Amino acid sequence: MAALGGIGLYMAVCRALRYRRRERHRMMCEKGRVQEVFQENAQLEFPFLWYESQEFGLFRTYAIPSISSLLAKTRKFEENTNKRYDDTVFILAEVTEKGL
Repeated sequence: MAALGGIGLYMAVCRALRYRRRERHRMMCEKGRVQEVFQENAQLEFPFLWYESQEFGLFRTYAIPSISSLLAKTRKFEENTNKRYDDTVFILAEVTEKGL
């Protein structure tokens, strides 16, 4: 019985905090602070999806014929595999943190 009460309390606290954050975001958007709302949502609500989308975006670039042929000709596909991923993550992190 105590476990059910604990779960119910946890759910109530999560709901209250989420709605409080939603209202704060609404106020921030009205003041033109949309970039901050985006950053917070990416970090708090969707961290796994954010990083997975970066990896998938990088993977999709290899499907573009001009990019894949260039990588094959220069052998950059085989040599510096982690560098391309790290550069992509770094660029997207900068855009996320500082905006366009």
